Amino acid sequence: METMVFDALLNSPLTYKLEPADVQILADFVYFRWLEKDEYLFHEDDPAIAFGYLMEGRLAVLKKASTGKEQIISYLPHGRLVGVMEIIDGEPRVASVKAMQVSRLLMLKRNDLELIERRFPRIGQSIMISIVRVLSAHLRQADTILAGMYGQPAPVIE
Repeated sequence: METMVFDALLNSPLTYKLEPADVQILADFVYFRWLEKDEYLFHEDDPAIAFGYLMEGRLAVLKKASTGKEQIISYLPHGRLVGVMEIIDGEPRVASVKAMQVSRLLMLKRNDLELIERRFPRIGQSIMISIVRVLSAHLRQADTILAGMYGQPAPVIE
């Protein structure tokens, strides 16, 4: 099992610029989570307890419409980090995430991330840089989508 976790971490964006010895330390804090088709990873407004790296499968991100019915707003393919935004800001989940097929994730709890940051600052910093890189890429993608929708630069968000 340890080898599986180590190998999974090496293939994830979480280990950006980490040495193998640091990856091994991180491996002690992560765990696998399997989702069956249509099983939820978390629901909108849930507290942010953990985030994950989608190793296998496909997830849907759902948001409640004004009618109360959930609508799919995007799909997440394998290779993506899931649920990192709320881990950073401590706010409740902004959307629900549900498996579209059997999916396997590598998970890290928020309190374990905080422990890593205190006990292993270099590893914590590397994880945070990885998360910032992912969030930056998502923001660029959103900007591109908004610019395409408006046919010009997106409106200023204050």
